[in-house]
Amino acid sequence: MPNNMSSEKVELKLLDNGLHFLIIGMNSESLNFGAKKDFLYWKYAILNFYSGIELLLKDRLLREHWALIFENIENANVQKLQSGDFLSVNYNSLITRLKNISKIKFKDVDERSIDELRKLRNKIQHYEFSLAITECKTIIAKALNAVLDFIDLNYKKTQLTTQQAELIQSIRYNAYNFAEYIDYKKILNSEILTKANKNGVVSPCPICEETTVVSFKNKKSRCVICNYSSANDEIAKSEYLQSIINRVEKILVEEKCSCGGNLIKYYNPMKIPQKIIAYCFKCGEKESMRLTNEFIEKK
Repeated sequence: MPNNMSSEKVELKLLDNGLHFLIIGMNSESLNFGAKKDFLYWKYAILNFYSGIELLLKDRLLREHWALIFENIENANVQKLQSGDFLSVNYNSLITRLKNISKIKFKDVDERSIDELRKLRNKIQHYEFSLAITECKTIIAKALNAVLDFIDLNYKKTQLTTQQAELIQSIRYNAYNFAEYIDYKKILNSEILTKANKNGVVSPCPICEETTVVSFKNKKSRCVICNYSSANDEIAKSEYLQSIINRVEKILVEEKCSCGGNLIKYYNPMKIPQKIIAYCFKCGEKESMRLTNEFIEKK
């Protein structure tokens, strides 16, 4: 029987290639269920994730001019580029060219995060290494924040194909299920969250489902995790409740809250790990509980 696959070709643009590496690096087995016995998942998560970031940076430079992704620009040649027979720009030159030629402004924290991942990748790729899984998670979470910042600042929706936009959206939704990323974003935005808790309103987000939508008087509401925005906190709460109706598989309990409002307990099967959320229509989210075979087991 002839193999129909033999005649098929795989063609990926530089940006698509980078996004695929990122998604492979964020596979759920490594990011959400990694343990000591699964350390190989983390090794390849780091290798793939850094490769994805480097390709995204090169794609941005390529958009200035193809010759810039050669380490030695004087040796730039279209035939060598198309055949792959060339020395690609190294990391330090890549960052320097993005800053000086493309006028890219990196946040100091983002640049440090990418460089930390690069150094760890180099140890894995070229030498021996020893690292705790918790440290791997933290390094990837910081680099993930850096690459999403880079995408937000450098790629307009009109510049993306439908597939590229879908890949980026997939990366974002994976990020919302990555606990270390969420924790890191909350640390970065701890000042504004504290201020909103004292002088404004903090509401749950209909996109990432974290209680991180900050609202101040006469200002738009904005989620510090996923950048969701609305005109005010009432709209944010309304859209969050609508997202519950649209996305949850089952409302488990409907009862009265201690404040007198209507309270529901539900879970969203798309969230990892799955938890039951108790939400009051009057006073907001009450608590999260781990989902078990017995339905509820308080943390």
